[in-house]
Amino acid sequence: MMITLYRKEADGRLRYYNIHDHQLHLEKEWAFTVSYTVGDSSWREAIRRFSSAGAMDSAIRTLLKRKRREGYGLLYSFGGKGRGGEADYAQNLMREAT
Repeated sequence: MMITLYRKEADGRLRYYNIHDHQLHLEKEWAFTVSYTVGDSSWREAIRRFSSAGAMDSAIRTLLKRKRREGYGLLYSFGGKGRGGEADYAQNLMREAT
């Protein structure tokens, strides 16, 4: 799964926020990574780890709701297979977040 959100700032700069569940480590089975930037700044990254798929899914939903309230829109999403067969997983979550 990969979700890219964006928001245009008052000064015209674009702010990007990525969420993806590909793992660069093998510590926990359930994790996702967020990365973000503003304008031409460097990207920052954080890994969020969870004990279950349900906890991870709940955290993603909460995060998307917060970002939606902050004015972010969906730029790109790829749900892949394995999420209940929903190819448009991120689009469904963004609709729920409104």
